[in-house]
Amino acid sequence: MRNNRRGPIEGESTKSRVNEKAEDRKKDYNTGPGSLCSEQGIALVMVLVLSFIALAIVSALLFMVTQGTTTSGSHGFFRTAEEAGIGGAEIAYEYMESRGYLEIPGLNLANAAAYANVCNCQNPDVFSDNLDLAASPVGRTCRCDKICNPTQSYDAPNTGGGLCDEDINVNGVQLALNPAINPDIQFLIGNAPNQYNVSIKIVDTVLGNSDIGGVLDETLGSDSVINSQSGLIYPPHNPYMYRIEVLAVRATNPRERSRLSILYAY
Repeated sequence: MRNNRRGPIEGESTKSRVNEKAEDRKKDYNTGPGSLCSEQGIALVMVLVLSFIALAIVSALLFMVTQGTTTSGSHGFFRTAEEAGIGGAEIAYEYMESRGYLEIPGLNLANAAAYANVCNCQNPDVFSDNLDLAASPVGRTCRCDKICNPTQSYDAPNTGGGLCDEDINVNGVQLALNPAINPDIQFLIGNAPNQYNVSIKIVDTVLGNSDIGGVLDETLGSDSVINSQSGLIYPPHNPYMYRIEVLAVRATNPRERSRLSILYAY
């Protein structure tokens, strides 16, 4: 009988070996050290990413701590300057209440003699008769004009000009809002090294009907309707209104300052 079994064909064996080698090369390409599909080095990448995130968090925390410290220090500096400004406001209240007289023990006033007496406004309807009883000789001064007169009459024509007007080249009375320019009151407050130069300046006055010169009898509306004398009319009280600017600047560091704007009614 004839044997029908056939041996391996040479061509098929060669083709199988070629396919096996191709598969091995494909496998090496997908999983080799330099392949895109290789998982080798992923741990290093993850460590680098996590390190970057940790570094960003630590940097943010350090920035917030540093900024918080800086802000706290700045607030502390401003708070001290603000307290000096509030002290200046209290001095301004005392000055206005006493109508220009100011004598506070221990207060380092510049030119203290200028505040040794009051301003006599005399007739409030006559803007040119103000007398500064602290002046030598007694006469009309800018500081008393600011207390007695409305802003447009700070510098009456018969004063010779230049008493209050800070810019004679412009019509009308011109006043700088900066209290450090021609202040009405200036003094040094605090103890070294925390000393502040405080400047106070009246920059605007609105006329009222308060008794500021002794002409009225200080009884505006004080009597009842039944007890009032026939023919007397008591007008409603309209106080004098003053805008006062206060500036406190640290003597050793001008950057530390506070500015207050006060509306004072008398």
